[in-house]
Amino acid sequence: MKKLIVLSFVLLAISNVQAQRVVTIHNFLHVYPYDLGYFYSRPTTIIDALNSNGAHDFSDWRLPTSQEMVLIYENQHLIEGLRFGQGQYITSDNFSRGFVRLVSTGRRVSERRAEAEHERWLAEQRRLEQEQAIAEVRRIEEQRRLAEQQRIAEQQRIEQQRLAEQQRAAEQQRQITDARNRACREMRATNTTTSNSNRLSANVSPGSPPPPGTGAVEFMVYWRRPGTSPWPSGTRAGQNQTRTISVSFHNGTWTTPLPVRIQAQENASGAISREGARSTPVVSRCIVR
Repeated sequence: MKKLIVLSFVLLAISNVQAQRVVTIHNFLHVYPYDLGYFYSRPTTIIDALNSNGAHDFSDWRLPTSQEMVLIYENQHLIEGLRFGQGQYITSDNFSRGFVRLVSTGRRVSERRAEAEHERWLAEQRRLEQEQAIAEVRRIEEQRRLAEQQRIAEQQRIEQQRLAEQQRAAEQQRQITDARNRACREMRATNTTTSNSNRLSANVSPGSPPPPGTGAVEFMVYWRRPGTSPWPSGTRAGQNQTRTISVSFHNGTWTTPLPVRIQAQENASGAISREGARSTPVVSRCIVR
């Protein structure tokens, strides 16, 4: 007896579940699981409430048309709870009193909700992709900007280095030129001629360190007699009294033994006069090679 009662309860539960199931006819017409009741006018308020609550996963329930009611009648073996033998059904275009069975031709709320959620997800993905694309463009632009700044900075550094090298080279050249000019300016000749000598003689020595590098200081020495002019060339007293001297240097050292002793050729008479003995040796026409 108890088993029979339990079996009856299970069958009743299954029947209720089936009665609560929306049946779809011809893959487009969804039929409400049960009748709403018998009404003497179209229950628009109730239908609106059902739709606002999304009853049975639909939100566009409505009264069927006469043609749709014919489809329901022809497929009543698929639908539970129909009462065609007990009275008429209200339709949207005919009867306004009777039983009410709603229909829908729309999409399920869950489907539309899932589609809307999917659209939101797609929109979010598009937004993220757009933000990533914008961020990538900005990153590339920032890299280009930094690369351009680095290029300009590198050019400026190279230009500054070039200018510094030019200034350094110019300074070195100036120092070399000053050193060479100083070597010429400070080259001195000291008279060693005595009154009893028949030759004009002098010692030549530099008064400053040699210029940088390797080369020679070339200059001429002549004797200036008392007064304002050298011994005139071609006179008996001034023959061959000019000498060209070269003093070599290498890496900051004078390589020619110093001082350099020079002599002028004796005059025609074989001796120099007292005036010649008082002559002063003068360095002129000095160049550095």
